[in-house]
Amino acid sequence: MKTLLPFVTDFVTKLTQPMFESVDVVRYTQMSRLLKVAEEYGKRLLRNKYGPKADLIASRLVERFPEHGFPIYPDEVQQIGLQLADLSPSVRRILETTTKYLPNLTAVGNVIP
Repeated sequence: MKTLLPFVTDFVTKLTQPMFESVDVVRYTQMSRLLKVAEEYGKRLLRNKYGPKADLIASRLVERFPEHGFPIYPDEVQQIGLQLADLSPSVRRILETTTKYLPNLTAVGNVIP
């Protein structure tokens, strides 16, 4: 072991050094914190409706979907643990009509048919 260990250590150091040098630790930490903030908001928003399952649901949302605009399909909704509500025809029509405008739209409020 005393003979082999220095060679192995040197080899592993030279092999991994370029990879570790390219990691921006500050940026990684910032992004990690943003994910934790998003997860915490999710837990708080879901807790009233989902109780103890809110933590697991929020974690799944943060880990499985790369950004807010990433689509979540009905079969995935059930896997995550969320309840899927049926849309009335009028709300469905409104959403289908406005979908093409959503990428450039920021809005807060309720959809009222």
